[in-house]
Amino acid sequence: MKGKLIGIFVCVILIFTAFSFPASSNETLDNTIYVDNDNIEGPWDGSQEHPYRLIADGIDAAVDGDTVYVYSGTYFENFSIYKSICLEGENKETTIIDGGNLKHVHVVNIYCSNVTVKRFSIIHGYTGIKVAEDDNAIITENIIKYNVGEGLDFFKSNWNTITHNVISENGNTGSSSYGGIFSVLSNNNNISGNIVTGNLGNGVTIWLSHNSTISENSITDNFGTGLELQTSYDTGIVRNNFIENGQMTVGLFWGNLADNAMFHYSLFPERPYNNSWDENFWDRGRILPKPIFGIYWPDTKLFIFLPWIDFDWHPALKPYDIPIEGGAL
Repeated sequence: MKGKLIGIFVCVILIFTAFSFPASSNETLDNTIYVDNDNIEGPWDGSQEHPYRLIADGIDAAVDGDTVYVYSGTYFENFSIYKSICLEGENKETTIIDGGNLKHVHVVNIYCSNVTVKRFSIIHGYTGIKVAEDDNAIITENIIKYNVGEGLDFFKSNWNTITHNVISENGNTGSSSYGGIFSVLSNNNNISGNIVTGNLGNGVTIWLSHNSTISENSITDNFGTGLELQTSYDTGIVRNNFIENGQMTVGLFWGNLADNAMFHYSLFPERPYNNSWDENFWDRGRILPKPIFGIYWPDTKLFIFLPWIDFDWHPALKPYDIPIEGGAL
């Protein structure tokens, strides 16, 4: 009897173990969907053996938490992401999403929170990547260029991470706001470690966006202002390179003194601006504090402006070495 009880007990333990743990350590759930435009004839099921041909098909097949992995190639597509997925390219220089220069079409639209886009070249759109009214996007290790509007556009989108991207040659000479990164009503964002260069408008434009960090970026040779703040609070601008920006800047009262950075503030803000400029490099090494030129204007329809100055109290003596993550431009 005792032997039978021991046998039953052992069986129960084995059954419990079978249901509690994978049958084998080699068996894992594969949450990756594959895309390769070389698979012209099919079949297409998203596996490594039979990858989808179009990125949009891979996204359609994905569910929240999946990775859509895209092999090198040129993909002539525009698409929207409505799922919390990771869209990952094989190599940012050879995995290219080409928007085809369609008028007012964004190459990648993000309409869902918790989306990652990494290691792509994103070119020839109106906007490279548009994030609208969703949060926690991670945009990293991409090359974003040749878009006629903005490289990156954030609207009512918070807690995003924009890091280690090359954002170049976007925008047009018709508007200084068009250019590298454009953020409107988007708070608590981290813009760090990016190369923002050669854009035809501003390098970075921040409008009505609060509590963000702009750090360790190289913002150079943009035709508009390097960084423009419009009625934005509690922004930390720290250890960036600002070099040779503003070839077409019209700085109102300040002229070309506002080429690398400027601000527009309301004369009667709802709270103190408290923007912090610290340890940035400004065209040349400096020992004395660097003035940041801008204007205040009243909350009326009157065209009246008041010149104002902020300061970077600890400017850098030499430019920072900001490497391009994952390879050269």
